[in-house]
Amino acid sequence: MRKEAKEYSSEEKSKVALEAIKGDLTIAQISSKYGVHATQINRWRKEALESMISGFKSKSKIKDTSQDDLIKQLYEQIGQLTVERDWLKKNLVSLAADKRRLIDKGHKRLSISRQCELLELNRSSYYFKPK
Repeated sequence: MRKEAKEYSSEEKSKVALEAIKGDLTIAQISSKYGVHATQINRWRKEALESMISGFKSKSKIKDTSQDDLIKQLYEQIGQLTVERDWLKKNLVSLAADKRRLIDKGHKRLSISRQCELLELNRSSYYFKPK
């Protein structure tokens, strides 16, 4: 017949591990005092020491909340621009002739190809000249 494993809270684990780290009592004494197997005490002691070391390493790395706020604002702005773009696409004039007039040949940042793509106009229809 197997015994069910007892669950220990993090407070209990840390209390046992701290006593093991102090070294005032032997592992056998701590084991009988708390009713925990010696192997488990040694494992908790090792985990406590490792987490303590990593705690001191990352002590100065406090999360910068201003960057999180900036990211949140940028995502909100992206969302707003997406909504506006979708609205414009839906309400823009659908005639190819009218779309051709919206294209700016001398635009510094948007190529003609990209402007045609944004207006959902085939690039060939931009260059088409009716006879």
